[in-house]
This record gives sequence, structure tokens and C-alpha cells, in this order.
Amino acid sequence: MPPALARAALAIALLFVLGTAACGSGSEPLTVDEYREQADEICRVSAAALGEISDPQGLRDIVPALTQASPILETLADDLEGIDAPDEFAESHDEVIALLREQIEITIDAVARIEDGEPLGSIIEQISPRLEQIEDATDATATELGLTVCGRDA
Repeated sequence: MPPALARAALAIALLFVLGTAACGSGSEPLTVDEYREQADEICRVSAAALGEISDPQGLRDIVPALTQASPILETLADDLEGIDAPDEFAESHDEVIALLREQIEITIDAVARIEDGEPLGSIIEQISPRLEQIEDATDATATELGLTVCGRDA
């Protein structure tokens, strides 16, 4: 795989383990500590699930990897939407959900375009800048929220 394409594929793979997530439900917001604990736990679970996906060894492996990652990201986003974040985290929490949903859309669109025969290299070149922005924003948000697992490259 050409070095530029390998870097782009790696950037996509790294994004799969990013995001702030939490599980749980209820009518009252979680405390800050509860939120952090639950967010980091769901990130551990998500990272483990994503870690089961083989790293792409070549161009033919990218679509299966992206396809396998999409449902994991969907679950992550769904879990986020089901949690009542502390008031001081609500805005960042909502932002992360929006970023995660955007990442999912980009991934699904990329798979469809690849399957339609568009050159993989040009697709990766087009989507990588936005995916990197999402990665940076997610990392920054995780740091602001005091998370130790979420938003960290695994």
C-alpha cells in the first residue's frame, strides 16, 4: 500500500476508537464522576470490539474493516444518546454525538463510493482531512471532560 494511503487508512482506523461515550439511562443526569466512569467503560468495550477488526493489510481489506466498524460506532452513538450527562457536560456531550454521527455517515458513504468503483486513494484523500478534524475535536473534548480512556488512541 502506498505510504500516503497507508497513513490515510491508519487515520481512519484510529478514528474508530475515538469518541466520548457512556451507557446508562434514567431521568436524572449522572454526576461528573459517574459520567466519567461510564464513558471510559464504554470506550473500553468499544475499543475491544474495534480491536477485533483486523488492520487492513491492503486495499481489499479496507471495505470489510470499515463495514465491521460501522455497527460498533452506531452502538457507541446510541449509548451516548441514552445518557443524561451532567449539566456542565451537556454541550460537549451533544457535540460528540454529532461528531460521531458525522463520522459514521462519512464511513458509510466512503464504503458505498468504493463499492461503486471510485478509486480508493481519491476517496481517502477527500475524507481524511475531515476525519482528522473529528479526531482532534474528540480528543480535545475527552480531555476537557477529564476522561482517561475515551478520545485516546488505543
